[in-house]
Amino acid sequence: MQAATASTAAGSGQATRDRWTSWNVYDGGCLGTRLGTRQMLDFTVFSQDSANIRQLGKIDSTFEWREARFSADGELRCFDEPVSFSAAFDFNGFDLPKGQRFGLAHFWIEIPVNRWVGTVTVGNQKPPFSIEELITGGNLTYMERALTAFEVGDKTGVVVANHALDMRLTWALGLFSNWISGGHEIAGTARVTGLPVYASDGARLVHLGLAGRYLSPPDGPSQYKARPATHVGPYFVDTGPFTAGRAWGLDAELLGIWGPLTFESELLETWTLSSQGANPNLWGAYIKASWFPTGEVLPFSRKSGVPGAVVPKRKWGAAEVAVRWYTNDLDSGPIQGGVMDSLQLGASWYLLDAMFRLDVNYGRAWLHRFGTVGHSGVYGFRLQFQI
Repeated sequence: MQAATASTAAGSGQATRDRWTSWNVYDGGCLGTRLGTRQMLDFTVFSQDSANIRQLGKIDSTFEWREARFSADGELRCFDEPVSFSAAFDFNGFDLPKGQRFGLAHFWIEIPVNRWVGTVTVGNQKPPFSIEELITGGNLTYMERALTAFEVGDKTGVVVANHALDMRLTWALGLFSNWISGGHEIAGTARVTGLPVYASDGARLVHLGLAGRYLSPPDGPSQYKARPATHVGPYFVDTGPFTAGRAWGLDAELLGIWGPLTFESELLETWTLSSQGANPNLWGAYIKASWFPTGEVLPFSRKSGVPGAVVPKRKWGAAEVAVRWYTNDLDSGPIQGGVMDSLQLGASWYLLDAMFRLDVNYGRAWLHRFGTVGHSGVYGFRLQFQI
């Protein structure tokens, strides 16, 4: 459900990559697997006005090894229907809990049941909530996600997912907990997606999605915080720790693909029971548009309702340009974490069937916090290698 199987990865649309990486594929009849890695090197430069410096202090330019991921994906084919699996270990990865530098990013097994139930996926995995969160870090249009204040990361649990109407309708239910690590938290999520428009094998489509989640009282205090689409520097908006009970989230998605043009928008809202914070209502949203001047079309999985990896049409690669506006609003009653708005431009170049990727991002951020409005610019540069 969440990663390409070995047979898929070694097949359609990836001939160039296979010529370079056939060494990492094993097909033993009953077992098919593919080893992979994703490496990201970032350099980030900040510019600040005097108000932003008073808010956050001077922020230095930073070089970072953004992610080092090692993974194995594949299938067990000794059953009537193949059982898929995926495992990944990360350093500084996208899917690790906030503050954790090393760890198991995910490990799951997907079991097909029948046409009525669909599939059951067990293990550490992405909860079915938010299209931006479900897109793997290496396939994001920008270097970082927009609504990072509301990420919950991969969790251990069970997801039941299915589709209907020739995969134009999907749904997924998930139940998660941290009991294995000795905690008491429970999370439940649900996501429904539809394709009212689907033509030309996905070259023209409109995707709609609606998701909800429930979070039980956490083992410790709650905290929401976000940077301006970068992984380094201080958190621009931050509620600080506060005592919280149950929390509910609602997410609405819109994605449109028209040939090389893509439009995407999302609205995410969270309600938290908190006597300390007077039941804060925090939210975020983004609107994004991108264009492939080289003619590529963003791949889209009807089974999962999530975009996939770009595959260049030409030997010298694919180019993508994008623009995005987003906000993270962490002000609600006595919780005054600030409001961050940002307008961002991005350009990417995908080389050798997207094994290599170069990114240049620029964002202008407006921070409403501490009784003033500070302005800053964030310049991001990334080199990514992925097989």
